[in-house]
Amino acid sequence: MALCILPISKKLTMKDVFITSAGAYLPKSPISNDEMEDYLGKINGEKSRAKSRVLKQNGITNRHYAIDKNQQSTHSNAEIPIAFISYLIFMHLTAG
Repeated sequence: MALCILPISKKLTMKDVFITSAGAYLPKSPISNDEMEDYLGKINGEKSRAKSRVLKQNGITNRHYAIDKNQQSTHSNAEIPIAFISYLIFMHLTAG
C-alpha cells in the first residue's frame, strides 16, 4: 500500500513520505500479439500490414485490455483503480 504521512505543522518534504509497498492491477488475462486484432478490431476488415513490424520493434509480447472481443468495456475508468486499491488493502491486511 502506498502511504503518505504529512504532519500538519510542517511543509511537505520528501522525508515526510513513506512508501510501505507497491503493486499493480491489470484487467483480465494477458492478450497475445496474435489475439490483439480480435479485441481491437481490424482496419476495414483486414489485418494490419504494419502490425508485425511494429510489434517486433517494440518487443511487447502481450498486453491487458479492459475490453472484450466485441469492443465492450469490461472495467470502467473508476473500477480499475478501485480494484487496485482493494488489492493493496487486502495485501496490507494479510501481510504477516
